[in-house]
Amino acid sequence: MCFSRPKFWVHVAQILVVCAVALSCVTPCAAQDRLSLEAQIAPATPDRVLASEMFGVSGRVDLLRQESPVPGWRVSTPDGANLGYIGSSWEIARTVGYSGRPIDMLVAITSDAKIASAKLMAHSEPILTLGLSDSDIEDFVQGFSGVDLNDPTPSLDTTQKNQLDIISRATVSTGVIRDAILRVGRELALSRGILDQGRIDRLVFSPRTSPMILITMRGAMVSKIPQWPFERPAVPAIRFMESQLIKVARAGFRACSGKGALRLSLTPTG
Repeated sequence: MCFSRPKFWVHVAQILVVCAVALSCVTPCAAQDRLSLEAQIAPATPDRVLASEMFGVSGRVDLLRQESPVPGWRVSTPDGANLGYIGSSWEIARTVGYSGRPIDMLVAITSDAKIASAKLMAHSEPILTLGLSDSDIEDFVQGFSGVDLNDPTPSLDTTQKNQLDIISRATVSTGVIRDAILRVGRELALSRGILDQGRIDRLVFSPRTSPMILITMRGAMVSKIPQWPFERPAVPAIRFMESQLIKVARAGFRACSGKGALRLSLTPTG
């Protein structure tokens, strides 16, 4: 069933007004609740016992709080040897779960940019309470130990294959945990200068302006578009297809308003 054009736009305007009113009522309340929630939550803090456990050492370790460039703790042995760093996912990334509530994890990385371990410290995810056991959560989190942040794909592929059952029972929550571990680990490693940030090859680098980049991208796209049924270059073919799409859109409005019929031209336009 088609509406006349004036009636159609009246319906659109009514829907927009309802949405605007709903957002004006909900957004301030939601924002206020979130701000108050963030103010009440303190990031998890490791002690020496937990730090030694996360790095798998039996002796005493020292913790040094570092506020910048990314907040965290430097972990070292009593003789000063650097073991790595620990960071809180809530403090660094403000991670929230499927429930919209905070998830806080402590993530430990070694001095050569590998994940030493991770520990779930706080959450409000119902599925992690009802759908998974504590041992399931522990197995999933510890499955990221040993992941090389310089090349995480191979070890992550193995981790995901071994944890398919756990992931299938809490898809969103485990996804948040996975992203939190990798993000915090990467942020810590980059800020401490132990992870390669990528470099520019100065031998082949040449500066390009925005128009030059667009021309290069369009050229790559045009080279992949088939010429059929046109003998001319592909650019006119693209313009022809664009013109036909515009005609279809306009004809749709005319058909709904009863002021015209759908007509398409089969002649390419320059």
